[in-house]
Amino acid sequence: MQTSYALISIYKTRIAALEHALREAGTQRQHPRAQRPGPVEYRKLMQRFKQFLSTEERFWTQLVVRIQRQFALSEARSALATLSIAADTDPDVDDADAGKHDHFRFPPEPVESAPSQLPISTQRNSRRATLSKTLVVLGDLARYREQYNEGSTRPRGGPERGGRTARGRGSQVDLPRAKTYDKARACYECARDLMPDEGNASHQLAILASYQKDTFESLVQYYKALCVRTPYDPAAENMGNVLSKFLEAWKRKRKTKPGQLLSDDLNRQKTNPPSFKDSVILLHALWRLDVEEMDSISPKHDESVVKEFSELVSDRILSTDTITKVIVAAQGALWKQRKVSASASVAMESRIVGHVLALYRALLQSGITELDEAAKIVEEDLAMRITATFRRTLPALRIASKWLRVNLNYVLGDTRKGKIDLERGPVIKVIPAFWEVYTSFATRIVLVFPPTSLPKLTRPLEEDVDARGYLPLGGMLVQDTLLTNPEGDDPRTPEQVHPNEEQLMRIWDIGHDARLIAEISGTPMESFRAQFSLIDSVRGYEPGITQEGAEGEAVAPNSRSHIAVDDRQSEEEDARTETTDPVGDAFREVLGVPSPEDEEEEDEIVWNPRYVN
Repeated sequence: MQTSYALISIYKTRIAALEHALREAGTQRQHPRAQRPGPVEYRKLMQRFKQFLSTEERFWTQLVVRIQRQFALSEARSALATLSIAADTDPDVDDADAGKHDHFRFPPEPVESAPSQLPISTQRNSRRATLSKTLVVLGDLARYREQYNEGSTRPRGGPERGGRTARGRGSQVDLPRAKTYDKARACYECARDLMPDEGNASHQLAILASYQKDTFESLVQYYKALCVRTPYDPAAENMGNVLSKFLEAWKRKRKTKPGQLLSDDLNRQKTNPPSFKDSVILLHALWRLDVEEMDSISPKHDESVVKEFSELVSDRILSTDTITKVIVAAQGALWKQRKVSASASVAMESRIVGHVLALYRALLQSGITELDEAAKIVEEDLAMRITATFRRTLPALRIASKWLRVNLNYVLGDTRKGKIDLERGPVIKVIPAFWEVYTSFATRIVLVFPPTSLPKLTRPLEEDVDARGYLPLGGMLVQDTLLTNPEGDDPRTPEQVHPNEEQLMRIWDIGHDARLIAEISGTPMESFRAQFSLIDSVRGYEPGITQEGAEGEAVAPNSRSHIAVDDRQSEEEDARTETTDPVGDAFREVLGVPSPEDEEEEDEIVWNPRYVN
């Protein structure tokens, strides 16, 4: 802050002043002999600035290498590889015979580090935090270089700026290429991965999103910058400014089109999904007000967002990433309202938690529909039962499931751990309906995808990595992943794990969460518990434990057998598996789903590939 950023600030101020002067000179008629800044002075200043950024980048890159190597931070090697920084590069060292000393040269590397009074874990965490900060600086330098980069075919711009026209003709000569901040983004993401409990890197990612006019992505990143153990405080003010400006712009737009809200035209939203993101941003902006003002500006806007969300999910309009981020942002808003906001309102907190549960309920209802369709599919490979819509919602369902486990006492209304009086707050209206839908969903998912036939989690999935350090989830995603694989990480690389296997892991984890939640005293899931008691009596199944046979041999993860069978010939075993499924019969009786024997023979021939030559 006292060296690199101080000088960068001076450069930016001078460049902005010259740009302003050049624009003024171009629009005003001045005396021919009047002294005014010219393009040559501007180009010289830009050249010095780019040279400064280049030398700064070299210094900070060498500092990254030095920190990683001197303190043996092996966990940072992947970050260096991602950023194409050679870990064995030797920084410049002061040489008495070199005749040239500058602040880019490093002192000799000590043979042994000086002893420290701090515990080893504290030392390592502090050094990793320092390395993470240097990566943020590298990201900022890369961002400035791209922001102020000028070429013959594009002008300078922070966020995107217009093209250049031919002198005296007014015709477009060359359109500027879109600015790319890939290097800066990679630096910020590596910094965040090293220190997920710190919010600085997420704040910088929010800035990058603002350059691309992606307010929704900025909002999500601002929440990630705030909802961590070491929040980045400027993110709160910056997010507030973004939401305030969005709300004011929305009000002006509404005045020009009386009676038309962003959330009214569903048909337009289906052809233009970003407008739904605008509705979500508006809702988060309204949450910064009090309940009365929120309702006066846009009545029942939260209900409208949930309705649109449900329909867009069912119609496969929203991407997997957008579905997940809508859930994550809502969780962040609730956490911020409870833990950060100085003027927290119980009424608004109740409204937000009601919205979180309503979004989750919409996903569950969609899941019930898809699971009923999946139950009609007879396939050896369980992955073939995952419908396209269900596939899109699985990461968000898993994140919502973890949030429910972390905040279960809060949702159940434990006044010792939550501030909401559910008997008086409006959230009481959604609680009974939520548990009814959740129980129905949990019952179906373990019927269509039997837990003992699914692969367990053996590695962090994409949402695990993205949610590291995110306090609304309490570290549950990563923690559970480690618990289900106590012997170590899956040796396979992410590319070696088939996407279908990852989806089945998600389904196993969602069903496992439902089982654990149902066993908590006070959870209104009696029917689900009773059904699993029947399953346990038939399978000898325990939550989180792979089913074992009489000799202690684990059943294969993808086995179709759901019952205990005697040691018979494989043909008899297949026949028994085809005709007998007491666990499935128990669930079908509860759900009213017909058993395979009740289906017409023609249908069975159509659906079962075993009968196809």
